[in-house]
Amino acid sequence: MNYFFNTLSLITMKGMSGIIKKKGRHAIQRYKDREFIIDENGVFKYGPPGIQSKWTKKIKLAEIVDIKPEICNDPRHCFILQKKDGRILYFAAENDEEKWKWINGFREAVMINESPDWSPTNEVISYSSRQTFVALQKLSKVTMTGIWRWRYFYINDTKAMYYSDSMLSEELGCFMLQDVRKVNYLKNKHGKELYLEVQVKIPEKRSYFFAHPSEQELQRFYDIVSVKRKKSRKNKIIRQWK
Repeated sequence: MNYFFNTLSLITMKGMSGIIKKKGRHAIQRYKDREFIIDENGVFKYGPPGIQSKWTKKIKLAEIVDIKPEICNDPRHCFILQKKDGRILYFAAENDEEKWKWINGFREAVMINESPDWSPTNEVISYSSRQTFVALQKLSKVTMTGIWRWRYFYINDTKAMYYSDSMLSEELGCFMLQDVRKVNYLKNKHGKELYLEVQVKIPEKRSYFFAHPSEQELQRFYDIVSVKRKKSRKNKIIRQWK
């Protein structure tokens, strides 16, 4: 699947294109491949790949008010685009890397349309194949309150950062993966049937508690943290011996 956005094309607002799965307008419709092409007037035209002469659908960048990841299980790597009229368009990517390339591509296009002199900087989070986005419910630091809030995690090779919103605009905290001492499942406590405990030493011991309506998504976070934690600690030992 072609999902590559040429950064130079983004800046000039010409030639931005790609193919991604888009859900039909009605709830019963499935996801189908759709090709998107943006013109110099800030309009996305799209339709079945390869037959542009029959395309009738379009989205004006000025109509877009939000682009963000969507929590979903099937398909997994989803994101949504919301328009001013309230309509929401659903998209599904092959993996997290592809998803973030599209999200960042749409965001950059919207920003450039609003401010032609804008150029991609820290306003849009860059993404590499070593980074992962996960949305989870996190238990309040004062655990006795039993308050769970949605937090949005951005995990790279060394640390897990969590944010208050899916646009990742406000970082609330983070923990280093090399400081994770234990990751394990717990049951029937703090108002959740199943959740994860991540024990971190920073330098004193602290536990983070996470939950998700989907056990599959919770297992994904477990796998990510466990693997990256081992890799991070191994790299730390190697650096100490150099």
